[in-house]
Amino acid sequence: MKLVTIATALALPVAASAEFLQLEDANIYYELSGSGNELIVLLHGGPGNAEFGLYPMQSALTDELAKTHRVLAIHQRGAGKSTTSNQTLTKYPGDVAGVIEQVRSDYRVNSTTLIGHSWGGILSNMVSAQYPELIDKQIIIASGFSMPKMLAASKLVTQASFADRAAEIAKLDFNNFADYLQYTQYSNTANGGIDRDFSMQEVMQQILPVVAPDANPEQIQQKIFSIVSSTYHELIQIEVNPASVQIPTLFIAGGRDSITPYSYMRQAYETLAAPKDFVVIDSAHHLPFMDAPEETLQAIKNFL
Repeated sequence: MKLVTIATALALPVAASAEFLQLEDANIYYELSGSGNELIVLLHGGPGNAEFGLYPMQSALTDELAKTHRVLAIHQRGAGKSTTSNQTLTKYPGDVAGVIEQVRSDYRVNSTTLIGHSWGGILSNMVSAQYPELIDKQIIIASGFSMPKMLAASKLVTQASFADRAAEIAKLDFNNFADYLQYTQYSNTANGGIDRDFSMQEVMQQILPVVAPDANPEQIQQKIFSIVSSTYHELIQIEVNPASVQIPTLFIAGGRDSITPYSYMRQAYETLAAPKDFVVIDSAHHLPFMDAPEETLQAIKNFL
């Protein structure tokens, strides 16, 4: 097991098995760790962010959760080692459901909990709403039900963080992808950045050589950009009706998150009628599992 020295030294888990699910227009890669008949599914952000979203989440969570559960990490269509000829967000929930059904059949799984981060949290809600027979619980980290509301809340927090540029930020139109890219230069650094102790450059330098030693960082960044740009206008319109989610849900918020602000997550929590719990990690930014892995894990285990 190799160590990554980002924030605290985190071990990248070695998957017990790595498999593909062949669909009509996609080949979905997934990894399994642990054992037992209770399944945890990790859904990364982005869309498209397997390398810089899923791998840090696996690093922080998998080894501990795999002591008591079977842990499934999915590379969403077109991301990481998955491929597709049809990049559309409408297919993502079915992809996740297809992999879960395959794993449930292969390993006699009888309960499933989703853990979704950022875009992966929106996806978790979509899967829970569309395939309620497959999902028993979910954990939403730095996410909620509505991309338009999340973006609006993020803009307010980001403007407050850059008071001297607030008027300029206010004019940026999320319907324009170029404006959104300009906006992320502010939101990704507001309140101290995406994460307290590392940058995306550090992720590329330290995680990629371990998980993908032959990877070209520029090519990976270009692939992620291609997925985000091709799905962007779908993404910014996505809203999941909270009434369609009827399973127990844990919300984990970072108190210093400028991308998915605490205020937005608390509002999302209040709109859910299903059994629920809310945990805020005051010191955390957009990646609580990197900023505060022990607190994040404890909140997850308490909920499970």
